[in-house]
This record gives sequence, structure tokens and C-alpha cells, in this order.
Amino acid sequence: MTDEENRGAEEPTDPLAEIRGQEWANAINTLRALDPKNANLSYVTAPDWGPTDKDIADLNAEIAKVAVKRVTDYVMPGGNLIGMPGGGGDVRNAPGGAEAARAAYDYLSVGGTPYAGPYPGEMTELPGNVGYVGYRNNNQSIPTVDVNVPSAHIKVRFHYQQ
Repeated sequence: MTDEENRGAEEPTDPLAEIRGQEWANAINTLRALDPKNANLSYVTAPDWGPTDKDIADLNAEIAKVAVKRVTDYVMPGGNLIGMPGGGGDVRNAPGGAEAARAAYDYLSVGGTPYAGPYPGEMTELPGNVGYVGYRNNNQSIPTVDVNVPSAHIKVRFHYQQ
């Protein structure tokens, strides 16, 4: 049999399998960063297994759910916003200054994607496209963390006072 005849006998390969495999690996890494003990991180697959579009969609839905829970648990433990009411309906004053603001931003932005658009500081789009978190100094130079997660009805600015 010639090489040309052998090629015709090969099984067709999925041209998107490698891309789906990378998407799966990226999603697993994001989920692991958000919730290292998540049950979806424990799985067994066959050696020739490859993720389907549904597998990836299910994993991305879990990432979105975990990202919302992570933000909600941090800014609203027990169902109440952290800090004290501030100068506007969407402002909360929290203690700790720049160090606490940076720690909050770093925690909340885990697994997200840096935002390159207009924002007067650092902004991260949260995993699963559930919202964003930003870090900036407000017009009075107070370290501020902006949090917007529409599905959890969270849109708040935390001013971290010294």
C-alpha cells in the first residue's frame, strides 16, 4: 500500500480538539485559582478523552458561579456589606488604607483578565464575565476598590480610609 493510500485509511481528526483542550486547561486553572477544593477539579478521564463544547460550557458556568460567590462572600459576609455607609448610596468606608485596598483588589481579581480600556487605575474583568473589580485613588486620593457584579446586585465603591 502506498503512502497516499495509507493516508486515506486514517481516521479523521478533529481540527478543534487541540483548541478545546487548551480552553479546558485554561478553565481548570482558573477554577483551581478561585476554589482549589472545587469538586469539579477531581475527575478521571480516558487516555483518548477530549473535552466537548458542552464540557467547556459546563466548566465555564461553574467558574461564573464560583466567581460570584467569591466576591459576594468577601464584600457581603453574612449578607451585609463590609464597611460603614459612606458619602453616597454606593459608597462604603472601610479601614486599612492602601494596604487593605490592595489586598482586597488582589483577592477579588484572582482568575480575572486585566482590562485595557478606560479606567483611572487597574481594572480586572472577573472570571465568567460576571463583572469587574477596579483599584484606584478617588478624587480625594483615597484608595478605592470598585466592585460591580450585576447578577449579585453588587455595585459598590469601597473607600479604604487610613
